[in-house]
Amino acid sequence: MGHLTIRNLSGQELELELSDGETAFHVKEKIHEHWGLPPKCQELILQSAALADAYSFADAGDNLELLLVCSLRQLCVNLGSSSAAARAAALQDLAAVRGSAGAVEAALQCLEDTSAHVRDRAVEAILQVAGQGDRTVLEAANRILLRPGSNWRAESSS
Repeated sequence: MGHLTIRNLSGQELELELSDGETAFHVKEKIHEHWGLPPKCQELILQSAALADAYSFADAGDNLELLLVCSLRQLCVNLGSSSAAARAAALQDLAAVRGSAGAVEAALQCLEDTSAHVRDRAVEAILQVAGQGDRTVLEAANRILLRPGSNWRAESSS
């Protein structure tokens, strides 16, 4: 049907062939398969407009260029949810976001969550990002864990 070029902010490109009826969400799933960035963290921009997940490429043309922006907005909303399951799912997606001090700090904040399930997911997210060799993990951990009044600091000194 059509050809799609997706460029991220670091200049990497992904070339896709579109099938009939494909939506922006289908493209986000393909981006996830290729680059590992969860669909909830993706904003697709076409001609300065963010595309809704339901946007159909049916009438968009043959050769399109999209800009991919990593966004933590939806994950931050979910981290503030009253549902422990939503917070845990957001942490799982956060683990896939590399190079973001904000993502690491959000995961570290969840170490103090009232739900043990959410705390477990926070530890898994932090370990996954740390395993990628990302220095932002150490820098953010120092800021959060060593701040005055941190429960983690008090526990480690007992």
